Parts: sequence; structure tokens; C-alpha cells
Amino acid sequence: MLLRTKLWLGVAVCTAIILGVGLVAGCAKRDPNEIPVITTVEEYNESLARAEKHSKALLDIIDAQDLAPSEVDKADLKKALREFDGMIAFAPTRYPAYIGAGKISRALDDPMAAKRYFEAAISNLPRNLEPEIKLQAAECYHQLSQIQLELGDPREASDDSDKANGLVPNSPAYITGKASVMLQMKDYKNARRLIDQALKLDSNYRRAQQLLVLLNLENTGGK
Repeated sequence: MLLRTKLWLGVAVCTAIILGVGLVAGCAKRDPNEIPVITTVEEYNESLARAEKHSKALLDIIDAQDLAPSEVDKADLKKALREFDGMIAFAPTRYPAYIGAGKISRALDDPMAAKRYFEAAISNLPRNLEPEIKLQAAECYHQLSQIQLELGDPREASDDSDKANGLVPNSPAYITGKASVMLQMKDYKNARRLIDQALKLDSNYRRAQQLLVLLNLENTGGK
């Protein structure tokens, strides 16, 4: 009887593997292209660590130097994005994963996906505006502003940029973001004023310097 039971279990497990049921843990490795299924806080934290490993330093470099990611970089960012999506599925009311996913989507040149992530982040931010929450909210509005510019909606971009600057008034990044909106709206006077303001706060701020070059080209007709 015992032998018959063992044989039956062996057949059942083999059948499950053939059918892809996976009754035994470790029968098959998780497809690295799939979104991870997170079931515990510990797994959530492990997923966060993997996401940061694949994206944090890379996003900092891309943002600071205004670079497009290489194909190798994109592969790492996509790995991180899957981790963030798994975290969102497990804890849909936690805002940090939305922000990470939004930044990655922008880097991967997917503005519509980035827009959805940042809007979801704002919806899930705590209503108390403690300093850290203010910073996170401002970053979301700034990102949305730049996305709206990419999507060709400078008026929406202007509104979001104003919200970012209202929350964090002396940020060279957010002031320059507003200047880029003014430049696209051909409001050169205010664009110049804002660029000067950003450079006064940080004379080495790369994006303000680049925007000043663009502004001068616009004013000279590209000559």
C-alpha cells in the first residue's frame, strides 16, 4: 500500500509539472520577465532591494547628466520596473513604488505609463504634509509637469510645475522645470527670469545651463 501511494504521488507530481501547475516549490524557476508575486512584507522588502539595486544609481546618473539609457541600462531598468509592479500589486496604497516605476517609465521613454504611475503616487500620498511628504509630492508634480510637456500640453505642465514650486520654493530643478514650460509657451522673458533664478541658487546646475543655451538659440532664430 505504501509503495502504491508513493507511485501515485510521483505520477501526480510529474503530471502537475507537465501541466505547469507547479505543486512542488522549486519545480520550475520563475520567469525573470514576469512580475513577481509578493505575499509577505519580507518579500516586499526583498523586492524593493532588488529594484533599487537595478535602478537607483542608474536613475541618479541619467537624471544628473540628462543621458539616454543604453540597451544594457534599459534591461536593468525593466527588471526594476517589474519589481515595482509586483510591490504595487501587493500594496497598492503605498506610494513609493509608484514613484520608482514612474521614474523608470520616463527613462524608458514611456510617458503615458509614467503619467499613470505619478498620478497614482499623488493619490496615495498621506494627507499630512510633513516635510518628507512635501518633497515627495513636489517631485511627483515636477515629473508630471515634464511629462505633460513631452505630451504637448504646456498649460497642464504649467499647473503641475506651479504645484511643485509651491511645495518646494527654492529648488533649482523645479524652477528650471517651470522655465522649460515658459520656453515652450514662448514666454522668453519669464523663461530667462526663472533660469537666472535657478542659476543663482546653483550656478553649476546643468539643466539650467542647457536651457539657457536653448533660450538664446530661440531668441536668435537658431543662428
